[in-house]
Amino acid sequence: MGIHSGRSGPQSKTLGCIRTTDEATKFLLDLNQTDPLRTITVK
Repeated sequence: MGIHSGRSGPQSKTLGCIRTTDEATKFLLDLNQTDPLRTITVK
């Protein structure tokens, strides 16, 4: 599973990835540098 931004934002269809905003993707990338993500809960 991947997390990325792009296309028309969170409303764009994906092939199993989580699409979010550029701002949220940068936040997760920065956070992962100091506190690696181990789980993701999708609601």
